[in-house]
This record gives sequence, C-alpha cells and structure tokens, in this order.
Amino acid sequence: MAKIYGNTVGTANSKFRVVCEYSYADQNNGYYKVSYKFYVQVTTGNFYGSNLTSSWGKTFSINGTGTYGTSSTYTKNVAYGAKFTLGSTASAQYTASQTYKSQISGSTAICTIPTKTYTITYNANGGSGAPGKQTKTYGKTLKLSTTKPTRTGYTFQGWGTSATGSVVYAAGANYTANASDTLYAIWKANTYTVKYDANGGTGAPANQTKTYGVTLKLSTAKPTRTNYNFLGWGTSAASTTVAYAPGADYTGNSAITLYAIWELAYSEPIVTGLAADRCTASGTLAEDGQYAKVVFNWQIDAVNSGGLASVVIQWKRPTDTGWSSVTAVSGGAATSGTVSKVVGNNALDTEYDYDIQIVVTDAKGNATYSIVLPAMKYIIDFLSGGNGVRIGGPASRIGFRDQFNTVFSNGCANVNFTAEDILDPNTTLESLIMTNVNTPNTGYMYIHTMFYEEKSVGANRAQCAIPYNSNGSIYHRYYYNGAWSTWKRHVNQDDTQELLWEGVLYMNATQSIKLPKSWLDFPNGIVLMWSAYEDGQAYDYQWNTNFLPKQQLDQNRGGYSFLLVGTNNWLGWKYLYFESDNVTISGNENNSTSNISGAGATWNNNHFVLRRVYGV
Repeated sequence: MAKIYGNTVGTANSKFRVVCEYSYADQNNGYYKVSYKFYVQVTTGNFYGSNLTSSWGKTFSINGTGTYGTSSTYTKNVAYGAKFTLGSTASAQYTASQTYKSQISGSTAICTIPTKTYTITYNANGGSGAPGKQTKTYGKTLKLSTTKPTRTGYTFQGWGTSATGSVVYAAGANYTANASDTLYAIWKANTYTVKYDANGGTGAPANQTKTYGVTLKLSTAKPTRTNYNFLGWGTSAASTTVAYAPGADYTGNSAITLYAIWELAYSEPIVTGLAADRCTASGTLAEDGQYAKVVFNWQIDAVNSGGLASVVIQWKRPTDTGWSSVTAVSGGAATSGTVSKVVGNNALDTEYDYDIQIVVTDAKGNATYSIVLPAMKYIIDFLSGGNGVRIGGPASRIGFRDQFNTVFSNGCANVNFTAEDILDPNTTLESLIMTNVNTPNTGYMYIHTMFYEEKSVGANRAQCAIPYNSNGSIYHRYYYNGAWSTWKRHVNQDDTQELLWEGVLYMNATQSIKLPKSWLDFPNGIVLMWSAYEDGQAYDYQWNTNFLPKQQLDQNRGGYSFLLVGTNNWLGWKYLYFESDNVTISGNENNSTSNISGAGATWNNNHFVLRRVYGV
C-alpha cells in the first residue's frame, strides 16, 4: 500500500508522525474505490508511556520506536482522473499539550486517480488504408476518424463491429461507448449495367446488372429482324465479329452496351432496265400513243425467297387514287426474267403523265419500282372554237396559257387574281407569279421561283418575295429534301424601323403593353424611349433610350433592368418583363415609386415614363 506522511514532531531524541496508508481498485463504473487507514509512527527516540490522542478517535501510549494507534480501514469512491483527499484533517498529539502535533490536512491531494482509456482499432477488412488507432477516454465522446479505406471494385459503406456485420458507425461519427473495440470496414461490391441494342431489330433483352468479381450469365433471349439471322452480340453497332453468344459469361468489371450482329437471310426482289414509252396497240413506239410499252428485267433471291409469286405492272394518273394493273408473270420456278409488255387498253390520255409501277412478289416479301410515262409533247395547241391557246400542252381552257396551264399577262402569271387561277407558291412551277397565298405577309407579292435541275413540285428550289404595291421588306426561302424553310426577311431602306406603341406609362405592376407584331419580326430588335415626368405631365426632354437585340430577347425572355438618368440628379431604375408571346411587355410594382435606396444611390422611378417602342 502507498503511504503519505504528516509532519514530524518531537525533540531531538524523540520524534513521531501521522501516517496515512492507502490503496485503490477500479470499480469499472467511472470510480476507483480508495481504502485507507491512519496510525502514528515513532521514528526516533525513546518515548515511554507517553499518551497520544488522534483525530480518528483513539488514545494510546507510545513506548519506543514503532507504529501505534492504527485506525479502522476507511473507503471512499473517487472518479477517474480526480484527486483523492481526506476531506478532514488527520492528526495525533500529546494528550496534555498542543506542542507536539503531527497532521495531514484534509485538503491535501493524497494521490490522483488514474484516467480510464480504451483503444479503438480499425480493420480494412480486405481493403487498404485503414486509419490508425484512436484512444477513447471514459465518459468523453470520441470523434471517429474521417479517413476511409479503399478496396478495388468496392465502395466503402462505413464501420461495423464484426467482419461480416452491417454498418454501425459512419466515418467521422461519434463513439460514446466506454470500451475498446475493433471496427471493421463494411464494403458493397460495385455494380455495372449491361445493356442490349437490337441494332435494327426488335426484342432486345432487358438490362442486366453485373457485380464486381462475380460472373454474369448473359441473357439467352435473342432479338429478331425481318430477313436477317441473329449471330450474337458485338461491342459496337458496326461490329461484324461476335464477342458474346446468348447465355455466355460476362466477366468484365465495367458497364457495356452489346449490339446485335446480323446476317442477311433474304434479299428483296430486284428490277433493272425499267423503261416505259407511249406506243400503239402493237407495241410500236408513238408519241401520241395511248398504250405504254413497259420493258424491264426482274430477279429474286434464288436461295431464300421461297419462290416467285407474281410480277405485276400497274399504272394511274398522279392525281388518281386507284391503280389499273395486269399480271406479267404468274409464279413458277424461275428466279429471274425479262418482261416486255404493252399495257393501257388505249386509255392513257396523251394530255397527262402516268405513274407506272412494277411489283415483284415472292414468298418472303415484295419490291416496287416506279417510272413516269410522260404526256404527249406539244409545241402549241389551239382550243376548238379559237378562244384558247396553250404553249407546250394541249389547249383545253379559254385564255392564253403556258404548259402548266397558267394564265399570263405581261410575263407574270395570275395577274387576274381570280379564285380559279390563283397560284400557290408552295406548288407553283412558274418562274414569276403574283399571289397572296402562303406569302410572308397578308398582301399580294411577286414570287420568283428558281429551280435546281428539274422543274417539279418535289424539286429543290428557292423563292424570293417582293411586295406588290407597298413599302416593305424582301423575303427569301428554300425548298430542300421535301420541306420549305421559313421566310427569311431582308431589311429595305423604307422598312428600317416602325413605331409599335406610343403612350405615357410608368410601367408599374398593373400596366403592360401589347405590341401589334412580334419583336422577332424585326431584323435587329426593339428600342424603348423614356422621357421626364413631373407634376402629372410627361415632357419631351431628358430622353433615355434602351436597345434590346432580337437574339437576346429570343434566347432569354423574362426580366430586364434599365438605368435612367435625368437632370436635377434624378436616377431611375426600371424593371420590365418580356413575355413568352413575343409581343407583351409587363411592368413592376417599383417602377412608379420614389426615394428608394439601393446600390449606393437614391432612385426616383416616378420621374420617368415609357413613351414609345420602335421595331428596328
């Protein structure tokens, strides 16, 4: 047991002192139990029969060196890390006199009780980079390490209390238990998506999930594609080499898209050398013939077609809906052949073109090939009775017309503006027309059409539109790959700006203006004109202007700020909203207020009003 001594008292030949002897044991509950007792130790001399009294309630005689007056054993619970003190003074003295008194003060720190600590150990559990050990003090919260271990193919989830357990603590979490522990990294294997692309077919398998380090059995489902055999799966849409068969093992630890690889199983029928000419009933070619001599070669897949079903010739006028037809070849074992056949039954009117189609059908499918039988060519023709002339076609209506049946006057088509003859720019084959149909605006315009190569409704071409009898802009557009572009506007000198609105408005929250046309209709945008306003009247001075480009308004509709400056140290800060309909401008509740502080200035918005809006 440990000891602590009081002061030594007595004579040069005879001395004694109080002794406290103590020990402590951990109670494992935040306290140590301290056991202690007192006695008097004679260190020098020859005290004989001397009586002493003690603070622990004993009176005794001392006779020579040795220990005397041992007390009972006392106990006291002292918290971890605290100091052990007696609380009250322990003393011994001569009974008769205070001269010799040895004591240990009650406030004296006899000893400091140890602090209880615990060790937290980290285990990477298959990974690497686990944090170093940490020390936990009893009763105090420990902040766990924020360091996270790593493991190839896995994602760290947190810390568990066993190698196979679940997450108990996150990295950096609080640890409050008063116990040592080993924390194990908890891992989740990474997963990867395997996608399938039918690559022109249908019925691709659904996505699958591949887990790191675990072999994935690919789907056994196979896509389908008409006239093709499925070979397997490749790693790109252009792959010709099979990388994986259906149901094969996929061991890669990465996401992947697998593309179906196809092998042609069937070729559609082919027609070559197709020609159609007007002729007589005997097949003699004639420009005014009302029969057609149709000549062509045909061929089917000799291996996979399943045999010929038929070869059919059919014809009709472009505006008709139904076809006339004749069978040129009816089935048989042949896989190719040549056809020369007269069709039409003397009913192919020389005034019209006719669409002619060849349809070759086998057991697997069919293919259609087309050619146009042209109308008879006319240099000039006169209508019976003498009141109709047509150039380049048969005269069938009154008036002077070209080969497209268009009325002409002074070189321009359709100047008589009759509903019967008005032309549509979308379909006209005329070089120059005047019309109000499908024009950039509602008025009459000259439309000039420029064809590329052939002159037909489906040909690529460009058009220019010029106002007929009014100021305005020129427009252009083009027809390409079966569709018209929008009309593109070109600014003229007489059309550089337009007053869209005029008035006097603060443009507060209850005020808005609606322009007669979109700001996107103008080549550049719009201009706002503000002026001074005082004592209930707008003045034509202190003008402020704001220009807004159409490209900005087209890309970013919404709110815009405008800084306005006037004499008398007036400053204005207006806020307007440009709505998505491209014609409405709305105000803001602060646009008519005064003495607003902000941005280091005082704003008097009530001194400025919107006066005009121009399109430019």
